[in-house]
Amino acid sequence: SPSAALVYVERDLSGVVQHPMSTDHAAHTVARSSYELLDSDQPAARVDCMKSEVKVNPRMGVGLLQWASDSSMLLTRADTAPNVLWIWDASSLSLFAALIQLAPIKDAQWSPVEPRLALCAGGRTVYLWTPEGASCIQVPLANLCVHSLEWAPDGRALILKDKEAHSVAFITA
Repeated sequence: SPSAALVYVERDLSGVVQHPMSTDHAAHTVARSSYELLDSDQPAARVDCMKSEVKVNPRMGVGLLQWASDSSMLLTRADTAPNVLWIWDASSLSLFAALIQLAPIKDAQWSPVEPRLALCAGGRTVYLWTPEGASCIQVPLANLCVHSLEWAPDGRALILKDKEAHSVAFITA
């Protein structure tokens, strides 16, 4: 039988934001967060579609889709659930992991050299995921809200992009 997918849920350590939100408010409110790995004995996490303002032509479908550099995994983000990043195992065509964020995911990028993923949600946190686990890294620059990311070709650094500023983060482990 296939193994259960790993579900990581972002938790606000300050307790201000309790549930995923459809707006950027959560990304700017959360000062420190961590991931909680749901126990495989718990019922599967229910992923609610985030309700946003009613639009004439709402986005629907897969808004983000990207292969890992070794083609072993694929990431997706559905427009109807913008707070969830789905990570698929390409060899078994099954869900490997899901990352449930407090705010809508702005960008996610695979490392060019290994199955390591970086993502951001428009706040002061960068999230890293590997098949071994996930972590939340607080950006120490008060005015930098990360809206997009770009890996260095060797996979040892990330450019963190705000609308008006950029920074470089070096990956040491």
